[in-house]
Amino acid sequence: MLLRCPALLTAVGAVALVGGLDGMEEYFPVLAADRGVPAVAVPSTVLGVMLTGAAGAALGGRLARPGGRTLAALLAAAGLSLLGAGVAPAVVGLIALAVGYGTYLAVLVAAEAELQRRITGPYRATVTSVAGAGIELSSLLVFAARAGGGGTSVALLVLAVVPVVAAGLRRRG
Repeated sequence: MLLRCPALLTAVGAVALVGGLDGMEEYFPVLAADRGVPAVAVPSTVLGVMLTGAAGAALGGRLARPGGRTLAALLAAAGLSLLGAGVAPAVVGLIALAVGYGTYLAVLVAAEAELQRRITGPYRATVTSVAGAGIELSSLLVFAARAGGGGTSVALLVLAVVPVVAAGLRRRG
């Protein structure tokens, strides 16, 4: 099924890459500590980021069939916000982190919904499973980026996924 439908295959690839970026949340406590948040306040700080992410995910569910360009622009904004999180002063950097993560989750939810819209026939579970395996594999890119260059590298990885989202999730007929 996937090999006979290039548009679906590119959507699966885009969703796999976008979904894999969620591995970035593993490093939020480290980033908070690096930004000078006292250890006792790190959980509360990360909770704030996660709640902003939940709000972004809820908003992503309300996007009415966004095209690839819209999702790519939102993902680029998220990547730039995450870049700012690494260089801005502590409080501003943590706000940038929260905004970037919330924007990213809006893109993730909208991208996954678009993939589901594109699946026809009796293959929904198989295609969704392939996308899920791709998400798990692509999350390794986040861990490698973080290990190799820290938060800046992860933000650059988010920006590198932007063209894939634009191409893989562009609106089809």
